[in-house]
Amino acid sequence: NGDELSETKNIIINDLQKDIVELSLKNFEALLRFNYNSSDLTDENQTLLRQLIQKLPDGSTILIIGSADMLGTAEHNQQLAGDRARKTENFIKNIAGSRIKIQTTTNVDKFSDDSPQGRFLNRSIKIRVK
Repeated sequence: NGDELSETKNIIINDLQKDIVELSLKNFEALLRFNYNSSDLTDENQTLLRQLIQKLPDGSTILIIGSADMLGTAEHNQQLAGDRARKTENFIKNIAGSRIKIQTTTNVDKFSDDSPQGRFLNRSIKIRVK
């Protein structure tokens, strides 16, 4: 008869099984996503960076690799990738001071821009602990 039935199901998040995984810093690499055409760290990314910094021993080195997708001009994307890396570097420095060494670069190890998923993943920074 054309009437659509819809079923709503509520799931209590607290009832879901949670696994706590110990963070290993050996060969650590993380991908932190940014919103489209933005270099602002999300609240979630700031929380993740704080957690990482707390775990790092003094004298650790972090490599921050800024990236952008291919949408827009190459010049704009290079600037955006650099801004993402610099803002992340500044955020870490404000928390960790000089106890952690930071290196930044851009557009290394990009995902393929041939798919929406690749472009989505390229709106990011990679963080590697060296």
